[in-house]
Amino acid sequence: MKKLLLALSFVAPFCLSAQITITKNDLPMGGDILTQENATTVGTFNEADTGPNHVWNFDETNLTLAGTFQQQECVDISTTPFAYQIFFNSPFDSEHNSDFAVGLASLGGNMQGLPVTLEDIYSYYQNSNSRYAIVGVGATVSGIPIPQQASPVDIVYDYPVAFGDLQTSVSEQVIQIPTLGYRKTNQTRVNEVDGWGTVNYFGTSYNAIRVKTTINAADSIYIDMLGFGFQFDRPEAIEYKFLVHEWMVPLVQVNYTAGANSGVLVAAQPVSVLEATAPKFAVFPNPTTDHLTVQWDNAVNVPFAVYNMSGERVLEGSLSNNSQIEVNALANGLYFLKTATSETYFLKK
Repeated sequence: MKKLLLALSFVAPFCLSAQITITKNDLPMGGDILTQENATTVGTFNEADTGPNHVWNFDETNLTLAGTFQQQECVDISTTPFAYQIFFNSPFDSEHNSDFAVGLASLGGNMQGLPVTLEDIYSYYQNSNSRYAIVGVGATVSGIPIPQQASPVDIVYDYPVAFGDLQTSVSEQVIQIPTLGYRKTNQTRVNEVDGWGTVNYFGTSYNAIRVKTTINAADSIYIDMLGFGFQFDRPEAIEYKFLVHEWMVPLVQVNYTAGANSGVLVAAQPVSVLEATAPKFAVFPNPTTDHLTVQWDNAVNVPFAVYNMSGERVLEGSLSNNSQIEVNALANGLYFLKTATSETYFLKK
């Protein structure tokens, strides 16, 4: 089980060049904490910039990091409501047997015009040897727990993910609404692996493949008392994702909605990758209760800032090699320490 407690990025380049494939070990499992930072593109993202043995560059010339974050925890199925577990934790149903769940925000008041409240919402994920898929959802609808298996399921990736792949997944997800009707989502996902090569990310190089994902979906509402329903087409979504080994989320993901750039997400690096890079920049102990020691060769009075997961700056100052940062006044939680050239996450507890 991997725990994302520490994440760093460095400016020391190293040379990598190989065609890779993505397997189950490169995507999330139960216990993982996924953290992505919001970013914006500087200028225009060139979606045609791809191909075999390609080089992509992402740095301050074309990306601005926002300092705000999106975080998801991949929880064990046994921690979700028991009424959901029997639908997603059965070895006798290989199609829907799940490896973890991700909690979603509650929806209060109405759902596309229907007077219902959705709470305790979880998406259930399967990460098997052959695929990475969303197999259903569980939601408490106006106080009634209702698990709903997807049929067919949403296959996010077929394994292995390799250059030249073209995969189409058609899925359907229904949420029954007691005494009212149902909400249904029909979706078509198309993955095209259109490039492989090296991503130079703020001075560090990584082997990567690029996946262009096109998603077209429609939501339908059916109302029992009226005897008919309505369909709402979603705008087409396109994701350009740069996947690397063991990071669990894309290194860089550029999103388009209805043809317009709708944001960029960049990944926080997991511990397993860091240990292989033998970094000169280190922060310890992690987790911590009162202070952090920063080991950073040759650093002298380098400005730093600490942000919480809402993107608020909660500490700032300067540091040198073997400096200590007092964090005992911070509330328990995950924080982001950032300098001009290095960054790390730490857990205060």
